[in-house]
Amino acid sequence: MSNETEMSVRSICVGLPQKIDMHGRTVRTAIVKSAVAGPVLVDKIGVEGNKSAVHPDAVYLLSAKSLDHWNTRLNQDGAPWPDGHLGENFTVEGLDESTVRIGDRFRLGGKLEMTVLGPRVPCDKLAWRLGQRASFLQEFALSGMNGFYLRVDKPGTVAAGDRLTELSCSPDAPFVSDISGLIWRGEGVTLDDLDAALALETLSETSRYPLFMKRIRMVEQTRTASGKWDDWRRFEIKSVVEEVPDVRSFILAPEDAGEVAGYRAGQFLSVHEPRLADGSSSRTFSISDYTDDLSSYRITVKRSGPGTGTDQLFGLWKEGEKVELRSPAGRFVPDRTALEPAALIAGGIGVTPLLSMAKAFADLGPSIPDIHIFACMRDTESAIFTEKLQELCDSHPKLKLIRVHSQPAKDEELGMDYEIAGRLTLDHIQQELADAHVVYTGTRIDIPWYFSRFYICGPESFERKFKDELLAAGAMPERVLTESFQVGSPSGGIGVQEATINFEKSGKTAVWKEGDHANLLEFAEHHGIDAPSSCRIGACQSCSARILSGEIVYDGSPASLPEKDFALLCCSVPASKSVEIDL
Repeated sequence: MSNETEMSVRSICVGLPQKIDMHGRTVRTAIVKSAVAGPVLVDKIGVEGNKSAVHPDAVYLLSAKSLDHWNTRLNQDGAPWPDGHLGENFTVEGLDESTVRIGDRFRLGGKLEMTVLGPRVPCDKLAWRLGQRASFLQEFALSGMNGFYLRVDKPGTVAAGDRLTELSCSPDAPFVSDISGLIWRGEGVTLDDLDAALALETLSETSRYPLFMKRIRMVEQTRTASGKWDDWRRFEIKSVVEEVPDVRSFILAPEDAGEVAGYRAGQFLSVHEPRLADGSSSRTFSISDYTDDLSSYRITVKRSGPGTGTDQLFGLWKEGEKVELRSPAGRFVPDRTALEPAALIAGGIGVTPLLSMAKAFADLGPSIPDIHIFACMRDTESAIFTEKLQELCDSHPKLKLIRVHSQPAKDEELGMDYEIAGRLTLDHIQQELADAHVVYTGTRIDIPWYFSRFYICGPESFERKFKDELLAAGAMPERVLTESFQVGSPSGGIGVQEATINFEKSGKTAVWKEGDHANLLEFAEHHGIDAPSSCRIGACQSCSARILSGEIVYDGSPASLPEKDFALLCCSVPASKSVEIDL
């Protein structure tokens, strides 16, 4: 930065976490602060007498100019807000926030030295503090008057009136406001922009997480946006792989040699096969792989018994045979942006979508929570994809495979060939998740097992048993997803397959079909509805719209929820057969 004006600390403000009533819910926050004259010690943990409730950063600094701006902008009829009202630790005179870059270093007083890590990323607690709706947060974040977080490099004692001086500038680094723009803007942000920001060594985890989350969503939206087709499309069976006795994988490539549609982990394919003896013409199978190669799909089929549909398919489907497919569909998909650990619980052939999920999680690199994979099989000989799962876990420290063999063979050894003998139980799951935690900026945060996310796929009775037991034991309903794995009868974990959406103000009605659009925002835009949006990751609230009737469900975890009867369209899908939106 380049700032010719002398800078000094007008106020030092501290506060401790407390519980407040925020719109009818109890929230723990340390945003309420008051000024102290000092001198106070500032060390690597932060300012003496101050403690954060959530954010990991040591110091939050705001220019006096910014505080005064918001005072004038939002508080015209009330008494002037005191310093610290926005939750800042230091209110600084003479600072031009627009010139500050990531990595800039400052000295405050005689000894305290600090490095700029990133912008204030506001949450709904700030909106509450300022008496604003959550949609205000975007205006605040993009204003260039939102302050920034700092790391303490050398501790020191400071008092009000101490001078702030610049030690060094990072001319090649982005401005603090640039990072805010990447987090909060919807248009004009590219994957290259996000990758460059995420590569910064001196970037606050407070900024890194929403950037990482946004990147995941952009990748998934890009991946699923191209290559879709309507109705049926002819594919050729390129190869057949015998996985274990009575289980085969089929590699399917388009007859026209074009690319296939992108898909999300856990989704399925509908296959048209009119030659089945029972007169039915279609079956559904989960995609059993997750790869960037969009030249083919892999599905994996278990033969149920003599004369069954799958038995007939084993006879019909040979290399070179033709089948017809619909584009990938299904909402039994993992939330890869979630911080909480996940448990993938597979029964037999139900492992197919969960292998896809495990590969999708591993694809994100080390910045994922712990993923526990329970593979319930009869024995090693009949275990489906266990070797592939073990190879995946061996190459990724956050993935763990728990092999459950209901009837282990005599030559199998506990700890070598399987981890649990007999049937999987709720106790086994609870014990495995007893140490559930995340590590955030080097700090371990313990998480109750029931906060984990559960993805269950297997026979109907298997899914029902574990879903019922998990919910009865305290698991969160929105975090327990199942895929009813019955050939020809798929059922997604969330949302509905088809819904009538009525846009009340626009006077338009359209039919939502599962798999055609990632969320209601994309659906509205596709049908020419003027729907405001920005971040598209559930943070800025600009896409918030009133739901006049019907139900929605969130596909993922919004950073903060909107007001009652409103929904964030960028991360929601219909959960009832009809939904009326005030747009």
